[in-house]
Amino acid sequence: MQPQKRVLRQLKASREELAYAHEKALVTLYSIGDAVITTDEQGRIEHLNPIAEQLTEWTREQARGLPSRRGLPDRQ
Repeated sequence: MQPQKRVLRQLKASREELAYAHEKALVTLYSIGDAVITTDEQGRIEHLNPIAEQLTEWTREQARGLPSRRGLPDRQ
């Protein structure tokens, strides 16, 4: 097998493994019974599980990209 084909096959396998691991992590995140908020390296919110959505009253879409230091929304 040519080296390029081998590298491409390995790359494809790695991408499939990464996609599987990502999906498995999301399933775990969303099934946890506690509120879980994940952030990126800069502290911006990436994901909220359903319990965190209930607690914060934010949807995942509303929270995505917000700085985690912002804290919880005001409850009035």
